[in-house]
Amino acid sequence: MGLPAAVISPEAKRRILEYNWPGNVRQLENAMIYAVNLAEDGRIMLSHLPKELFEKRTALPMVSERECDNLEELFSMKDLEKVTIKKALERSGNSVAIASDLLGISKTTLYRKLKEHNIHY
Repeated sequence: MGLPAAVISPEAKRRILEYNWPGNVRQLENAMIYAVNLAEDGRIMLSHLPKELFEKRTALPMVSERECDNLEELFSMKDLEKVTIKKALERSGNSVAIASDLLGISKTTLYRKLKEHNIHY
């Protein structure tokens, strides 16, 4: 969405790495979208993570400091933008007008991004 990549605080990284992720990649992806949307200043803090991450804490074995430092490399803003657009279309019943309102962008911009991300609705 044209935003710089979000920075994840050390506490949030730790919680993300400790969580078992029973929903696998889809759950992780949704959690990151949620956190990015709450992080107004582009810095994801522990308080920006979904509540479900605090309900069950199952540590994953052998997470190195190197892996923790590079966690933000797993999520590009382009990937998050594509997922966010798809979710907005899903919630709007594939209405570009409603989805653009949900995203806070013009219909023209949304059409351009649909083409850019090769999203068919």
